[in-house]
Amino acid sequence: MVDPAQRRFKRNSMGKIIHLCLAISFGFLPAFSQNLVPNGGFESNTSCPEEKGQIELAENWTSPNMGNPDYFHECYSTTNPIVMRRDGAGIPVSYMGISKTHNGKAMAGFYLHKVENGLVPWKEYLQIKLNSKVKKKRDYCFKAYVKLSEFSNYATSNFEVVLSKSRIKEDHAFTIRKKAHLKLDSGNFLNLKNQWMQICLPLPAQKSARYLTIGNFQPVDFTDKLVVAPRSFKERENFAYYYIDDISLEEVSNLQECDCENSYDYRTHEQISADSFSLPLNEPLIIENIEFAVDSSHFEVIDEEQIYKILEILKNNPTFYLSLVGYTDDSGDKKHNFDLSLARARAVKTYLSKKGIEEDRIFCNGLGDAFPLASNADIEGRSHNRRVEFTILRRIPKD
Repeated sequence: MVDPAQRRFKRNSMGKIIHLCLAISFGFLPAFSQNLVPNGGFESNTSCPEEKGQIELAENWTSPNMGNPDYFHECYSTTNPIVMRRDGAGIPVSYMGISKTHNGKAMAGFYLHKVENGLVPWKEYLQIKLNSKVKKKRDYCFKAYVKLSEFSNYATSNFEVVLSKSRIKEDHAFTIRKKAHLKLDSGNFLNLKNQWMQICLPLPAQKSARYLTIGNFQPVDFTDKLVVAPRSFKERENFAYYYIDDISLEEVSNLQECDCENSYDYRTHEQISADSFSLPLNEPLIIENIEFAVDSSHFEVIDEEQIYKILEILKNNPTFYLSLVGYTDDSGDKKHNFDLSLARARAVKTYLSKKGIEEDRIFCNGLGDAFPLASNADIEGRSHNRRVEFTILRRIPKD
C-alpha cells in the first residue's frame, strides 16, 4: 500500500503549478545530520581565481570532463572592464554578468546547455568526493541554490545528480551519459535571473556511493529548453548558464524529514508572459523613443508611452525588479565606451527613480559597443546603437 505522504509528493511533483522545492516540508532534521558535501559553499580555496574556468581552485571540486566550470570569488582582483567581460571571475561582476553569492564570498558556475554556431553541444559538470559514503538502505536529502546568469538566453529543467562509487573522468567536453539518481521533473524550468532558487530533492535508499556529480546528463535533443531572451547576449551562442552555491547532502531518518524551505509558486516563462501585463517580463527590450546625444549620457524623451508602461508595472508589483543595460556605438576606445554605456544605464535609472521607483529595485550594467543593432558605418546606424535595454524581472517574495 502506498504511503499517503508519498502519494501527495508524487501528485505535487507532477502538478501544473510547480513548486521548485520538490519535497514537502515535514518536521525537522535529526541533530546528528551532517553535510556530506565538503566545501559545499565553495568558500575554501587554494588561491584566488585569475580568470574563468578555474573550478579546481575551490578545494575538493573538480570537473569530470574537459569542460571548464567557473570559480567566482570576491578576491578576484582584475578591474580592467575588457578583461572582466571576457574572463572575469569576480563577485558581483564577472564575464557572465552581475550576481552576488547566495551566501559568503564564493560560488561556482557552469553550463547546463550550450550550443555555439551549431557545433556539438558543450556541457560542464561539477564533481566532488563526499566526506563519507552514501550508505545502503539510508535516506538522504539533497539541496542546492542556483540562479540563471544574466546573459543566458535559455533556461532548462535538466538539473541532475549522479552518485557513483568511483570518480567519473571523460576526455571530452560533451554530454556525459550516466543515469541520474536525482533530477527535476520535466518542465520545472530554472528561469529566474535575479533570485536564487532552492533545489531540494529527496534521495531514497539505494546502493552505496562516494562521489557526487552535478550537471545535465541528457543529450541536446532530450534537453528541456525554454527561451528566456530574444537573443543571446554573447554572439552566436545559445546557452543556459547557472550560478550554484550552498550544496548539501544530508542523511535523514525518512524522506518526510527532507525539509524544503522557501517554496514558492513556480511558473514557466510562457505562463508569466501570458499574464495581463502591458509589457513582457523576463525579456530584454529596447527603451524606445529616447535619444542619446553623441558621446554623452544625456538623453531626450521623445514619447513616454513605453516608459509609463514600465512605471505602471513596477508600481503595481512591488516585488518586480528592473535591469538596465547601456550600449554605445563604436566611436572611442573600449574602456571609454564601457564607462559611457554604464553611465547611460544609470542616467535612465535616475530618471525612473525620480518618477517614484525605488533605486534598489533597479540594476545597471554597461556593455560598451558590444552587440550593435545596426551598422556603425553611418549616422543613423550609430544612433540606433546608442541605447539602453530593459528587462522587467518577476521576483517572488520569500514570505
